[in-house]
Amino acid sequence: MPFQIRHEADLPVNTLLRAKLKDLTIREIPKRDGGTFEKLNWVFEITAQGDFFGKTVRAETSADFSDSQYNQPRAWSEALLQRQLGAGQMLGESDLIGLPCDITVRYEDDRKDPSKKWARVDDVYEATDGFDAAPF
Repeated sequence: MPFQIRHEADLPVNTLLRAKLKDLTIREIPKRDGGTFEKLNWVFEITAQGDFFGKTVRAETSADFSDSQYNQPRAWSEALLQRQLGAGQMLGESDLIGLPCDITVRYEDDRKDPSKKWARVDDVYEATDGFDAAPF
């Protein structure tokens, strides 16, 4: 059976893309002083029909949730849940995985090979109705 090789289309930047949270894991990272800290690894799957359907985009954030307006994991969780989180509220991965959202993408250079670039989630927004992709 022959296989057809297709060109992997680059995800557009500054464009809202419909997605869902596919996976969320905590990774423990060693510090130079011997301690550790935690990061959240987010995996979003594009659900809009078209060239990007099924493509995954990753992001890494701090695992610390705070009430700061700049706290990324809290803001992304609130966008997925489509509501604000209260102080002291408990939240787990299973509360978020599978929820729809809109994301924007940015590109980062590969640390070892500057000729390579990786698509990363830039921001997460509440899912809006009635579109597949829209300029942002």
